[in-house]
Amino acid sequence: MKNCVLGSLCALLLCTTALTHADEVSPEEKAWKFRDGLFHTIHWKFGKMIAAKAKNDKAAFTKHANDMAYLSTMILEGFELKNSLPDGTRSKKEIWENWQDFEERTKKFQKNIKNLAESGDVAAFDPRKFGGANCGGCHRKYKVKD
Repeated sequence: MKNCVLGSLCALLLCTTALTHADEVSPEEKAWKFRDGLFHTIHWKFGKMIAAKAKNDKAAFTKHANDMAYLSTMILEGFELKNSLPDGTRSKKEIWENWQDFEERTKKFQKNIKNLAESGDVAAFDPRKFGGANCGGCHRKYKVKD
């Protein structure tokens, strides 16, 4: 019985500590974590599209392109909090200084990935060209280099 009570108290302490820490995360850090996770997921899906192209698997290609198209609709949400630049982010302040341009580039990417998903044209998909024209369009201007 003592072990059960002790275990329950330890679990409660861990949960309380985790919840307290979650409250300590700034809104800027939460925004960064959201977009960082989102971009990692988009990158993962892009890799899946490349793998599907290599196998000439139109069904898998279309699935991953559709997933990526959906994920792209969340990009601007990750930047709604102006100047969310906590430690660790590679976003530049120029995003918010040139919001209209950033928004247009994001919408262009959304349109292009949606069109690709709808066409399912595995053969025409050139990962370097697509990535350079879409992802690179923002990364070169709005992301700190590695």
